[in-house]
Formats: sequence, structure tokens, C-alpha cells
Amino acid sequence: MALADIALLLARQTACNRQHLAVLARLLAGGASLQELIDAAALSRRGVEAFLRVAGEDVVADADGRQGLRPQAREGYEALLASASRPELRPELLEELRAARARAPKPNRNLDHVAATAETVLRRASWIARRFETNGLRVLFVGDHDLTSLAVAKLCPSADIAVVDIDEALVEFLAAELSSSGAKFRVRHADLRQRFPADLEAWADLFVADPPYTPDGVALFCARGAQGLRCLAQGRGLVAYGYGEAQPALGLAVQKAIVGLDCLVEELIPDFNRYQGAQAIGSASDLHLLRFAPSAAKKVDRIASGGAPAAIYTHGRQSVESSAAAGALDLRKHEPSALFRALLWEQGDQLALLVDNNHPDVRSADAQARLREDFAEKWNLRLRKSAPDSVSAIIEADAVGGAGPRGLVLARPHGKVKNVLREALVRSAGGRTKNQARELVGSILASLGPWGEGVGECVVGDAPRAMLRTVLHAMENAVSHAMENAVLHAMGDAVSHAMEDAARGARQEGT
Repeated sequence: MALADIALLLARQTACNRQHLAVLARLLAGGASLQELIDAAALSRRGVEAFLRVAGEDVVADADGRQGLRPQAREGYEALLASASRPELRPELLEELRAARARAPKPNRNLDHVAATAETVLRRASWIARRFETNGLRVLFVGDHDLTSLAVAKLCPSADIAVVDIDEALVEFLAAELSSSGAKFRVRHADLRQRFPADLEAWADLFVADPPYTPDGVALFCARGAQGLRCLAQGRGLVAYGYGEAQPALGLAVQKAIVGLDCLVEELIPDFNRYQGAQAIGSASDLHLLRFAPSAAKKVDRIASGGAPAAIYTHGRQSVESSAAAGALDLRKHEPSALFRALLWEQGDQLALLVDNNHPDVRSADAQARLREDFAEKWNLRLRKSAPDSVSAIIEADAVGGAGPRGLVLARPHGKVKNVLREALVRSAGGRTKNQARELVGSILASLGPWGEGVGECVVGDAPRAMLRTVLHAMENAVSHAMENAVLHAMGDAVSHAMEDAARGARQEGT
């Protein structure tokens, strides 16, 4: 029983697992005083005593009060200690990360993207592997243009990975890369100024962020990371931040923003991160290990419920927000993905959206056709280019309210993909039961490979665009095949009945 309780303790307190495992290793060595246990683990007396209470009668003391494990219990604890993660730093891993960086979408200046070097990304992953027990560790990346999630997935394959980012191209790239690496992962699209993916709330043990280097940007990314921690008091945040040697006021403002969340800097490693660029801060930043006080919950909730600032970046179109054109939702200062997300999330009878004339979804006839196809059963889209000025375009959307499976899914952006698919299949033509629809959804998601399980739990509005498009096409194909089979079955029945009637008529004539 004590062994199971120790295993449960390790599962619950992942941030302290290395220290707990050090206590266990010292007990297995035998003859340890309380001070020696504290020295071995750098764990407080209270923490060591709590561990010993959980171990209970499996810990025994000799005549001098020195403690060890009961001989009959040693085998189970030795196996538990042996199961601890021991990441292997493969020589070729650095080159794999460099190759991934070469394939990745280009850094977006409007989002303050300055790529960390591949050496830095690998150093971050190695630091996490040394600092935390990574078996089952849930790591949330609050933005990941540096591709640190790939390094952690490759170095710590037993960790669970989640990434949330505003850059649609990056989200799709990471989903493909993590899938090919065999990692347990989920990726979500979100503008953190507006919302946080529901299925990632209270999910993680550790969050990692290299946020925009403004006080509001750092505070927002830390708050969203805290929102993702399943235990605010036990979880940790790993945040990169730096400032120029002549900008102490900016550094102080950021530290105040962090402390303002009732968050403390538990550890700081100067110049840990190196960048390809970022000359204003010496192409380097510090690594901060953060921990939240219980009182942080209210302050995090305040930002999560609508207190996030709009302007958090230091460069580009989103560094200063301006007023929108009258009567339209102005997306010109947002990422291109904001158009797709607005059409996905927004409801109502009509919608007007203002975008750049050269927006990827409107710059060509083929792109416009794909956008119309994506929302064919939700919106009727009309495009007015060079309006209200020569560099802008207006997209007018009139609700269609399609009753087909695609329309039913798009009408429920807040629902989980697997649940919304099931309901759409039940309500669409074909007369399926809930169990039949559930089985069909399982087949559709399974056909997507490693992506499938994760996207099923994802909220429709947070699903990466390419992933959602694939799911919808797979669903429509399944519905189409089912309807074809139903028609063929009905035709077969009709032919059979006709033949029976003809045979019956022939017999009657014969008599």
C-alpha cells in the first residue's frame, strides 16, 4: 500500500519528483539520518518528513535512528526508482533540430518572432529533463516559434506535449512534426489576447514561454500559462525574457508585471537563451523558473476573463491598435488566420470583415474559392476588393444556416470535435443511431493517424485549420458513402419487390 501511495505522490507532484526520487535513492542506500536525506534531495525538512509519512512502515530505523527501507519492500521501490526517466542526448539531435528550423515557417516580425538558436532549444529541453521527472510530465508551450516542443518531444518521449499558438502555419507545422516523431501531443490555435483553449485549462505541470518582450506581453503569457496548470501551487513556468543593458526601467517593469500576478522567480539563469538576431538585447535573454502563490488564482482569472491588453508586441502592425472601419470587424492588424477564426467563431445573421487586399484568403480566385468552400454551409461570402481604400478589402457574410453535416459542425464552434461530429451525423441524412454515429466518428478520427485522438478532444474553434478541413472532408465522404449505400440498398429492395410481383403475376396467369 505504501509503495502505491509513493507512486501516487510522484504522479501528483511532478515539479518535486527529482527531489522525492533523491530521497528514495538515499533510503535505498540505507543508514540515512534526517539531515542526510535533506542534503541528498535539497528538500525541506517538512517535505522529507511528509515523504516518510507516506512511506509509512516501509521505512525502518536502526538503533542510532538512521533510516532505510524494509528489506521486504526494497524490490518494489528499486523498480520504481529504475522507472524514472533517463533522457538520452543523441549526437544527431542538434542537426535534427537545425533541419526542422530550416523547414519551419519563417519568423513573423508582427508577432515579435526572433528565432532562438538550435543549441538554445536543445539546452532548454536538456534543462527540463534534468530539473523534472519527465515520465508523464505534461508540458504546455504558450507559443513555440522556437520549436522547443520538438526538442522536448525528441529528448523526453514519455512527456505529454501541448502547444497553443496564434500562427496558423506554425500550428500546422508543429502538428505534422510532432506526429512524425511519435510524441503524445495536442496543438491548438488561439489568440491569447482573446481566449485560451478550454481543453488545455488545468492540464499541464509545466508551461514554457518566450513571450513578447513587453510588460503586458509577459504578464499575459504568464497568466495564460498559469491558466493551463493543473495545480497552480505545484506547477512551474519556464519563461525567457531579456532587456538591453541600458534599459533597466524596462526590466523592472516586466519584473513588476510578473510579481503583480503573485508569481515569484524561483530560479534565474542569466544569458541562457541565444538568438539569431535580437541585437537590441544582446542576442540573449535570461531563463526564469516561475512559481505561483495560491493568491495568484484571482489575478490570473482577471486577465483570463477579459483583462488582456490588445497591444502586447514591440514591432509590426499589432504593436499599436487603431480604430476599425465603421460597421466592419477590422482584421488588418491581425494575423491572416484571424479571418478564418472570425468566420468560425462569429454567429448571427450578417458579418462584415475588413482585411488587407493581399490577404492570403482573398488574393487569388483559388484562395477565395477555398474560403467559400470551407464555410459554404454557414456563410454566403461576398468580396469587395479595394474597399474602403486601395489597400483593403471587405468580406460580407450572410448566414446560410445549412442543415448538412458541415453546417451543423460549423454552427457549434464551442463544442468538442468528437461530440459535434457525432451530433451532426445523427441529425444528417442516413438515420444513424448515436452508437452508430459514435463508431463512425471513431473511424474518421482514427483515419487521421496520431492527430485523430487529440483533435477529437479539441474544441472546434481551436482546431488547426488544415486538421479541421481534413476532418470535415472525411465526415462528408463518410456521409456520402452511407447515402450511396442506402440508395443502392433501396434500389435493390425495389428491384426485388418488382421481381416478386412479376413472379406472383405469372403464377396467377398460369392458374
